Amino acid sequence: MTRTDLIERLKALSDDEVARIAPYLEADLDAVADIEELREEVRRGRASAADEGLLDDDEVLQSVLDRLARKA
Repeated sequence: MTRTDLIERLKALSDDEVARIAPYLEADLDAVADIEELREEVRRGRASAADEGLLDDDEVLQSVLDRLARKA
């Protein structure tokens, strides 16, 4: 469906029909913005991972064990 098709369909709706579907349309539009923010965050994370070395599994495990030992 094109933007023009969508606009025409929306124009053809009554005020009551618009009121019924508005919350769903609003949620979908918000989701588009959220997805773009998420994609940007993933892109930044990948760039960071490429520039900064990640901890290896042994270091992560030892860090967790150390924290657990301090809490006990």
